[in-house]
Amino acid sequence: MRKEVFRAARICAPCLDRLGGLTFCGPVSAVDSWADSVFARHLLSAAILTHQSAAIGGLRELIASDLDLNDRLAGPIATRSRAAGRLLALEFKAPSGARILDRFSAAVSCGEAAGHFASIFAARAAVFHFPPSVMISALLFLELRPLPTADVWLAVAGVLSRLSNTPGLLRAA
Repeated sequence: MRKEVFRAARICAPCLDRLGGLTFCGPVSAVDSWADSVFARHLLSAAILTHQSAAIGGLRELIASDLDLNDRLAGPIATRSRAAGRLLALEFKAPSGARILDRFSAAVSCGEAAGHFASIFAARAAVFHFPPSVMISALLFLELRPLPTADVWLAVAGVLSRLSNTPGLLRAA
C-alpha cells in the first residue's frame, strides 16, 4: 500500500519537492491534535467531496467544496494550504481530456475558487483514477512530510487508525 500511496503523491503532486509545509507543522507530539482539529474536522470531508465531484465532472460542486474549506480554515494554515494548492493548480497541466482540472484551475486562477491543496490534490487523484482510500492516505503522507522521515509512516498509520468509519484499506497504509 505504501508504494501506491507514494505513487499517488508523486503523480498528483509533481511539485512535491517544492511544496513546503501544508496545514501541519510541528513535532510528532502535535500530530494527534492536528489530526482532530484540522484533518478530521476539515480536510477529510473536503477531500472526499472534491474527489467525488471531480470523478463525475461536477465543477460547481468542486468550487463549492473548496470555498467551504476556505471558510473553515483560517490564519497561517489556510495561507499555506492555498499557496500549495495554487502552485499545484497553476503550474501543472491536467492530462489531456481532463477538462474538469483545466476548468477548476481556471476558477482558481480567476479567484472563483480558493485553490486549497486538499481540493486540488483530491481532484487530481480522481482524474488519475486513484481510489479515495489511496487519495486520503497520500494526502496524509504529504501533510506529515515535515516530520522526521522515520516518523512519517507511523504518523500516517496512527491518524488513519483514529478516524472513525475508516475502511480497512486505509488502515493498511
